[in-house]
Amino acid sequence: MVDAMTDRATGRLVGGLFIAATVAGVLALVLHEPAGDVHDYLIGVGSNGGRVATAALLELIMGIAVVAIAVAIYPILARSGPRMALAYVVARAAEGLLIVIGTVGSLSLLTTGRAYVEVQASDASLLALGDALLAERVWVWGAVEPIVFALSAVILNVVLSRARLVPRWLSVWGLLGGAMWIVAGVLV
Repeated sequence: MVDAMTDRATGRLVGGLFIAATVAGVLALVLHEPAGDVHDYLIGVGSNGGRVATAALLELIMGIAVVAIAVAIYPILARSGPRMALAYVVARAAEGLLIVIGTVGSLSLLTTGRAYVEVQASDASLLALGDALLAERVWVWGAVEPIVFALSAVILNVVLSRARLVPRWLSVWGLLGGAMWIVAGVLV
């Protein structure tokens, strides 16, 4: 009976962390887009410091939640396969690390944008640095992180399916979604 209550509490915690990670990620994306979509992105980022900093904070919350999900659910997943459960923790930890790397890139882009605004867009070296930081953001958030996320989703759904912790159709749906996400990430 104690295990059932522990599993239920763990399920609620993991569900809450999934929601927190998703909401933080979506809000961060919404806050980043207007600042980064202007014609001269460094001026846009440098002029919207509060917005970019808030988005970075939300990204960090997402990164922490992503790792916490794997750590919290590990004991339950380990019952049906400790290696796969550990693989899930490692994949989510890698995803969390990539999120932090992307966030540091965003904050560096913010600092560069502020300097660019201060010199009134006359420094070519700041523009070159901004281009490099923007490229880092595109690679981390547009290619590498989504592939690692999808890999962790596939691992999680394999374990969920094997252990019959969720209905079969749900884990198959997750496997298909993760596989399509990997293909999309590779194609990008």
